[in-house]
This record gives sequence, C-alpha cells and structure tokens, in this order.
Amino acid sequence: TANPICTCSMPCEETNYEAKVSSSDISDPYAEKLFENANVRNWMSGISDPYLNISYDSPEDIRKNMMVVEVLFSSAQVSEIREVVTYTANNLLGDIGGVLGLFLGASLFTILEFFQFIIISIAKHCCNWVPGSGKKKYESAEMS
Repeated sequence: TANPICTCSMPCEETNYEAKVSSSDISDPYAEKLFENANVRNWMSGISDPYLNISYDSPEDIRKNMMVVEVLFSSAQVSEIREVVTYTANNLLGDIGGVLGLFLGASLFTILEFFQFIIISIAKHCCNWVPGSGKKKYESAEMS
C-alpha cells in the first residue's frame, strides 16, 4: 500500500527476503550438554528471571525454557525489475514534428489548390478563358 505522506519515487534498488521460521524444543541430550558447559551455565544464570519464574538451574529448566529457532529462506530466487525509458524526449519531438509537417503540408497544398481554383474561376468568367487551350473562348470560336 502506498503511503500518502511519502512522495518518494520508486527505489532504485530494493532487497526483500521471504523467510520461514521453524522452531522446536531442545532435546534432552542437548539440554544436558548445555548444562554441563560452565560458560553456557554462567551465561544462562545471567538471563534467569525469578520474577517471571524463569531459571536455568537444571537440564530440565533448559529444556522447558529454551527452544531452537531456525530462520530459513523460502527460495534462493532473485528477481530484478528495471524501468527503462523507451520513449525519449527526442522521440516525442520527432513524432510531433512529423505530425505537424503532415498537417502543414496538407494545409499548404489545400491553400495552393484553393488559390488555383479562384484564379481559374476568375479567368473563366472574366476573361472567357478555356482551360487547357491557352486561348480565350472567342479566339477558339473564330478559328473553327
């Protein structure tokens, strides 16, 4: 879910680990080995809490109050997502220029054809000009 307060863009690099947790009780032989080790026993006496009724005075206390926790990664798969600019500013300017050129070119031809139509119409009606002959109507009538 997006945070409405944060206006940050997408991170350049992000690492996510999917993990599963597995836990189990300590076995009796392992609890006895821990209790036999003087360094471990001294450390455990330091974390004992009589107020919470947690003590490590025997292998049974160790087995009752401790557990083995394993954190396992669900997979070794790595995903990489990249954002790549495929439509650059140069492409945009080129496309705009192409469309403008197309419309302006079409408009220029339309304007030229309009002026040609007006000139030919004026020549037909005012000067009695016959298109394609280069002569006036009355000249072509006299010759035939």
